[in-house]
Amino acid sequence: MHPPFDDMTRANAGAPAPAPERPGRGRIHPVAQVAAIAVGVAVFVGLLRGWSATSGADVTTPARSATLVTTRVIHAPIGYEASTGSGATNGPVTPTDFDSWIGAGSATAFGYVRGYDVTYDCTATNESIEVTVFSFRTHAEAGAFTDTAVTEWGASSLDPVRKSIPAIHDSIVELGTKAGQDGFYLVDAFATKGDTMMVLEYANTAKPTSVPHVLKSAAVSQYALL
Repeated sequence: MHPPFDDMTRANAGAPAPAPERPGRGRIHPVAQVAAIAVGVAVFVGLLRGWSATSGADVTTPARSATLVTTRVIHAPIGYEASTGSGATNGPVTPTDFDSWIGAGSATAFGYVRGYDVTYDCTATNESIEVTVFSFRTHAEAGAFTDTAVTEWGASSLDPVRKSIPAIHDSIVELGTKAGQDGFYLVDAFATKGDTMMVLEYANTAKPTSVPHVLKSAAVSQYALL
């Protein structure tokens, strides 16, 4: 039985973090092909802004400070600890880092502002949860990136079954039905709130038959902090 996420606190953003690297265990994050889609997204968002100006609707939300984004990340649950693997970021994700993950020019095209990424490993099994929070200039840009990321993140290449988390509005879960080359099954949970989106990726060598309870609990806790 997975431990509940009862011991949730905010991550210590003041601690020094290693330079961001691509996540380990061969997980597939959005790469260069997403940047090509970003050009179209930028045009789409530009049209939204034009419509907003003429209709009186306001799709822009106040910019978040770096402190606000980096502290609104769940702490490790009971039985988990911050990963010490070489591929773990465990710190801020700058626009430059975002470009290196997604593709050159992606930060500008998607309106990316800042983010944070941390991986928690279970101390008893080989399970882990990677928590990524990205902040964009507008709600529209956050939603546009989420729509693209769902088709490119780790589990998307593992014959996923799409599900959701009822407690999170418009959430999308991609549950991989086959293991990656590293032997890990991945489950990715996506959600957007305002100008911020989150991705939580669960990894385990055991094949999941449903959305893992530990991922579901973590996602609900993280969504509440956005």
